[in-house]
Amino acid sequence: MPARRVLPSLAVAGLVGAVAVVALLNVPQQVRAAPADPAPEAGVQVEGVGTASGRPDILRVTIGVETSAENVDEALTAADEAARRVLAALRVADVPERDVQTVNVSVWPRHGHEGEEITGYTARHDLLVTLRSVDQAGETIAEVVEAGGNAARVQSLAYALE
Repeated sequence: MPARRVLPSLAVAGLVGAVAVVALLNVPQQVRAAPADPAPEAGVQVEGVGTASGRPDILRVTIGVETSAENVDEALTAADEAARRVLAALRVADVPERDVQTVNVSVWPRHGHEGEEITGYTARHDLLVTLRSVDQAGETIAEVVEAGGNAARVQSLAYALE
């Protein structure tokens, strides 16, 4: 009979232990704050918006040549010749090679009145030129356009500070 009494006692003890574990798990836990950010380094931080002005010291101009002919080869050859004359005029005006960049070379067909028949081709070369002598820029542009002849085109002018 003692074995029968031990079994219910063990069952009661196990049940009491389980209730105690559940009760301990439901105890509110301590909440800890996140660690504070480290103190900023000593210094001054300034933000702002401002404007600056000055007299432009360069002029960027896009100078192009545009020619038309009956076929692609003739149109490109004529545009190449006009571009060479423009480049020669820029050298005479002492514009350094580093200040001259080709920005466009293109050729496209010309169409007749009906829009279907190709009547010829147009070729174009555009150069972006930086002129560092702003006071003489007008004279330089006039000389370059004269060298390019009827093919010469001035696309854009933009003064800038460098």
